Amino acid sequence: MLRAKAKRAVLGFSRPPLDRQVEFWNLSGKYTGFIGGVGSGKTFAGAIKCLTMPPGSVGMIVSPDYPMMAKTTLPALRDALRGTGILKGESKKDRYLELAGGRIVHYASAHDPNKLRGPNLGWFWIDEASFVKPETWRIMGGRLRKSPGVGWITTTPKGKRHWIYKDLVASGDLNYVTSTSRANHYNLEGFADSVESLGDLSWVRQEAFGEFVDAGGTVFLGTMFRLMGELPNERYIACRAWDCATTAGGGDWTVGLRMHYYPRIDVFLIVDIVRGQWGPGDVDAIIKATSISDGPNVPVILEQEGGSSGKRVNHYVRVSLSGVQQVIDVPSTTSKLTRAMPLARSAAAGRVAILSNSSIAEFIGEAVDFTGVEDGETDDQVDAASLAHNWLFRASGGVSYGSSASA
Repeated sequence: MLRAKAKRAVLGFSRPPLDRQVEFWNLSGKYTGFIGGVGSGKTFAGAIKCLTMPPGSVGMIVSPDYPMMAKTTLPALRDALRGTGILKGESKKDRYLELAGGRIVHYASAHDPNKLRGPNLGWFWIDEASFVKPETWRIMGGRLRKSPGVGWITTTPKGKRHWIYKDLVASGDLNYVTSTSRANHYNLEGFADSVESLGDLSWVRQEAFGEFVDAGGTVFLGTMFRLMGELPNERYIACRAWDCATTAGGGDWTVGLRMHYYPRIDVFLIVDIVRGQWGPGDVDAIIKATSISDGPNVPVILEQEGGSSGKRVNHYVRVSLSGVQQVIDVPSTTSKLTRAMPLARSAAAGRVAILSNSSIAEFIGEAVDFTGVEDGETDDQVDAASLAHNWLFRASGGVSYGSSASA
């Protein structure tokens, strides 16, 4: 049984596994999952399960991006390996570990799911699966061409509109256990109380209780955002973040969102939103006109997509704004959902407000519908708000939330 193997795997540790972890290890079926609140022990459970795979097997661990892999997933695997003597070799260059019994464990980012194609695997584990696109799951399922032919996920749920619920849970294709933040008695005293105090009931049910909640309880709730009738008479830092589309008249929108951060009152304020479906030539002119209107103390923040094309697009904007405005590139190295989570946490804590003369209804409507992973959703305003928030947080001297999510 997996129970016996799991117990052998954790020999050398000073504490026994949690009941829900053991239950997860004993699940049967091709696809299994540990769905839990933050800090429920799900990532460690996923790591231990890697050690129960049979001799000679080849598997792959997938995280939403490499920062999350480095900060969350791999540390959990190393904790699971510590003191066992199972780790026999490692190649950081080729991103794999060699375990006793001739087992190979590859690890990779899901930032570009198509780059996961190719290897023939016996098993896979997707950590923080709610942060990856549904293509990741489909591609990894197609990699199972060897024994034992199993896959598992560990994640905090993101609502009933999310692909995990629709494609795996509602369909009955996933055999899974659930757990809460409070069920992990190894957490620091007061941790669960802290998590449960951060949002309304829907948010707590999702983030602390590990439940799939109905629409409106995924990432943002409309009630998270405060309204302000006028600009505070306070010192502030400002920026305008742009999320640019390239097709005129349809598809994605181009959004330029101006945000202020007021350090003394600790508020991020959405001041103004410029939005339209413009072609590339029009976008450059609109960015320039908006920058002139904003003045020299409101830098332009641009997301820089990977590769030479992303650098080339931003270069055009920088040239058009030469002598007008400072342009700052922020590399895009994580998923939309990962980038939006710091904004969601600030909003849940009452630190994000909207000036009442901006496009309140359109912004809140988009934010409430945002999942960060569904194909075709309108998310341009959320992308711009996330970009502005994260840059202002760093510029104000805050410690970045990073891309990690608590295990």
